[in-house]
Amino acid sequence: MYRLLAVLVGWTLASTGFVYGTDDDFVDCLQVIPERERLTCYDGFARAALSRGTAEADDRSALVVAEPRVVEAEPASAAALIPEPKLETPASRKAPHKVRPFLSPTGSATIVKIDKLPNRRYQLTLNDGAIWREIEGSSFRRYKVGAEVTIKRGALGSHTLLTHGARAKVTPIDP
Repeated sequence: MYRLLAVLVGWTLASTGFVYGTDDDFVDCLQVIPERERLTCYDGFARAALSRGTAEADDRSALVVAEPRVVEAEPASAAALIPEPKLETPASRKAPHKVRPFLSPTGSATIVKIDKLPNRRYQLTLNDGAIWREIEGSSFRRYKVGAEVTIKRGALGSHTLLTHGARAKVTPIDP
């Protein structure tokens, strides 16, 4: 484990440049205290490195300074950014969807037909032609043909069916 750690540390140090030597001229520039003289020392070091061809990074920066590569963008007009409105043709309009008649929030009706579904739920047909299916099943509810039921509208479009003290969540089914 420690050998692997030592190899990884050595590899990291070698890849980041800690093992590479530096020029003595550059180190001497660090010891110059006045700012102007230090800057002159660095400039001399950079010129010497360019003449030797050893400093690629300085060479790249000198090219960037010598040849500005700033390209100004064309001014954008507001008209170019705002899309033009498209006119709708009658063929592109959506077909009108079927609108279900509004069910009264509190409606009373009698059960005409009861269908037991395979998942222990019931589907009830009322005398006004509406068909309702239970959302939640229960073995305690017993519906009878001819029983009076009341359907109340609940929160978020839900419906509650009330009959003789029993309560069930139901959903309307299109006939």
